[in-house]
Amino acid sequence: MASNWLKLADTGDENGEWDQASPIFQSHITRPDWVRTIENMRHQLGRTISREVSGVEKKKTLPGMPDGPYAIVRFKSSFEKLPKATEYVTVIQEKDESWKVVGIQSKRVINHTLTSVPAQSSRA
Repeated sequence: MASNWLKLADTGDENGEWDQASPIFQSHITRPDWVRTIENMRHQLGRTISREVSGVEKKKTLPGMPDGPYAIVRFKSSFEKLPKATEYVTVIQEKDESWKVVGIQSKRVINHTLTSVPAQSSRA
């Protein structure tokens, strides 16, 4: 689910990403703000070169969020302007048993140290 969601942004479908996100995600950022955020990130990072899942961490709770279950999916990613990056997509299992995105964070890898990429929405 998380991989397919990221592919939407890779293909320029920010609206599709917002539509497929959890209502929790949607309550923290408007559609127009999300589209601007992703367009800004795409400008900073360039096109996606590669992306692969490098880990999944399951959690029952997250700070400031309703009870889960959650999964934090970690991706080893490479972009045109940022060859080494880590992306984290957090998903929650909804009442209908489907998994939906509640957050995303991208970090660049510099000398094995992770630092945040500046263009991020709050909680997303």
